[in-house]
Amino acid sequence: MNPEIQTVTDLDDPETQFVLGVMYYYGDGVPRDLNKAVEWFDKSAARGNADAQFALSVCYENGEGVAKDNALAMQWLQSAAEGGKAPAQVNLAVKHYFGEGVPLSFSDAAKWLRRAADQGNAKAEFSLGRMYFDGKGVDRDVSEATKWYQKAADQGHLEAINDLGAMYYAGKDVPPDYFQATVLFRVAAEQGHMLAQFNLARAYAEGKGVAQDIGEAAKWFHKAADQGHGEAQLNLGRMYEFGIGVTQDRERAAEFYRRAAQQGYTNAV
Repeated sequence: MNPEIQTVTDLDDPETQFVLGVMYYYGDGVPRDLNKAVEWFDKSAARGNADAQFALSVCYENGEGVAKDNALAMQWLQSAAEGGKAPAQVNLAVKHYFGEGVPLSFSDAAKWLRRAADQGNAKAEFSLGRMYFDGKGVDRDVSEATKWYQKAADQGHLEAINDLGAMYYAGKDVPPDYFQATVLFRVAAEQGHMLAQFNLARAYAEGKGVAQDIGEAAKWFHKAADQGHGEAQLNLGRMYEFGIGVTQDRERAAEFYRRAAQQGYTNAV
């Protein structure tokens, strides 16, 4: 036995078995060995350890240390989710949402998202909020959507922060609040969220929630365009073509139009 493992006193303990699996999976203190990782995950999973069950489902889904087997991956994912593992519940929700390996069911997706969200999983909180907003698997309820978006946003979930800002900016389902919208857009935009960068640029261009500043709009359109946002590229093409907020540059305009056109903006020619 590896000397690093000889110090472990109870190899029959499910939690210890899971930890050993993790060590072999990542090569942490032992040579990386996916086969041994699966062996320990399997021992622990068979004893009901939800962490090991989730890890084993990932190994079967990806064919890591074991032959790829979607049926076994789903079996262990279900066990982990039922055992209370929040990331497993989120993954199972995604499977139900898209009908991957299980019947497509928005209601089952919402059920598993709620279980994970009730544990404070930010991804689940955001996704559940979106399901309430779209009315998929649950009755459409904007107040519930806002509640779950806010919970996810409070944990720094960038998509939730942006979507909450978009709700305040649109003002269709909640009272409009352009200032709060731009505050939220900025938080996400400064952390590199592409849609928030575009939304903040648009706010500067329109002068909503912030003083109109076309130069700032161009700056944020650039950041979104650099990440591949087609509409930002189209807007920059127009700005460079006519010298709006930037020095007129027909060559740069043509380049941005070309990039936008490659993403389906047919008027960007």
